[in-house]
Amino acid sequence: MKDDSNLRESPKHKFTSDGKDRKLNIIDVQLSDTGEYTCVAKNAGKEISCTAKLIVEELPVKWIKELEEETSTMKGQPVYMTCELNKERDVIWKKDGEILKKKTGKIQINIIGMQHAVTIQNSTEAEAGTYTCEVSGQEDVKTTTNVKVIEIIKDWIVKPLRDQHVKPKAAATFKCELFKDTPNWKWLKGENEIIPSDKVEIKKDGKELTLTIKNCQPDDVAEYVVEVEGRVYAARLTLGEREAEILRPLASVEVVEKEDAMFETEISEDDVPGEWKLKGEVLTRSQTCNFQMDGAVRRLTLKNCQLDHAGEVSYQALNAITSAMLNVKEIEMDFVVPLKDVSVPEKKKAKFECTITKTVSKVMWYRGEDVITPDQKYDIISDGTRHMLIINCCEFDDEDEYTIEVLGKLSTARLTVEGKCWTTVAGPPLLFIELVASSFELTHMNMPY
Repeated sequence: MKDDSNLRESPKHKFTSDGKDRKLNIIDVQLSDTGEYTCVAKNAGKEISCTAKLIVEELPVKWIKELEEETSTMKGQPVYMTCELNKERDVIWKKDGEILKKKTGKIQINIIGMQHAVTIQNSTEAEAGTYTCEVSGQEDVKTTTNVKVIEIIKDWIVKPLRDQHVKPKAAATFKCELFKDTPNWKWLKGENEIIPSDKVEIKKDGKELTLTIKNCQPDDVAEYVVEVEGRVYAARLTLGEREAEILRPLASVEVVEKEDAMFETEISEDDVPGEWKLKGEVLTRSQTCNFQMDGAVRRLTLKNCQLDHAGEVSYQALNAITSAMLNVKEIEMDFVVPLKDVSVPEKKKAKFECTITKTVSKVMWYRGEDVITPDQKYDIISDGTRHMLIINCCEFDDEDEYTIEVLGKLSTARLTVEGKCWTTVAGPPLLFIELVASSFELTHMNMPY
């Protein structure tokens, strides 16, 4: 009997008799078999019994079969994952820490007894990751596998490398595009791996790989290789004739005559000298012509430009040439310093002076409307842009307006002649002469008396 209920012999319970011994065998003991078991013996109307208690200790839940440490499949093929517990329990499947759910036609989650399985159809890279199966409520009882989806790639390069033919000192750039992203790639020159430096630049932008060789020299001529997942793709670098390129062309310049004109251009080669020309004639360094080389920037300064300097200015270095126009505008005639009124004592020299904006071949001086010509009375001096009229031994009748005319423009000023004044000085007594006339007339209004 178990807990006062009669037991019958069955595959679960086996009864055996051996002389006076009576035995009960319980097959495949479960927690439900816990209880009090009683053996009752009857003989000649008498009955005796004995009782014993069965305590069944629960076995810990554990995996009889764990997931494979790594599960691999070909892209497009199904992924199978199976594991088995030692007892029936609910489990939770996870991918990369997120609960995995059934998806019709894609993900199947099956339970067969104590076996648990997941099948993923038509696998892609998205199915790769870490999968776990853990006992519900017992997160420490779990098994894990790393799923890899293998893709057979015939060619890792979509856009192949191309040979590079560049000019000396130019940059050569090798480019290629990967079929799919991968960290397993490197650049080589011959058999030596290339590492980034001031000379070499290596970039990765998505699936595009770029190798740039700067300032190419003869020792850079070689075969360059990109190795991707163990496969190699090669291209060659060769050098051609050295050439220059105009990076910033000359711009036309306009100046007023006698001003300085500066032309500036920039080329690709900072160590190549060039040649400047004005109207087709080669320029040489002089007091009015200066050249400068500031790296790749070239400058020409033309000083004190004249009207006949106007024309085409060109610069050439190797095959590169650039040109622009020099325009020289004539200086407009004007008075920088006009004539000013002059006041001098009688018998002294008077000087009228002016400064004009440009040198001219001829000027005209006038007293009133009369033309003045050089003689003992007048000195006319021209010194570049300075012009002077000197009136010698001024008399009262020299007072008038004096004018200079230059290319139709006039400047006028007035001459005033001052009379002499009497002053008292120390010395012997003065002799005064009495005037006979009772009246007299001054010869000039400005004469003191």
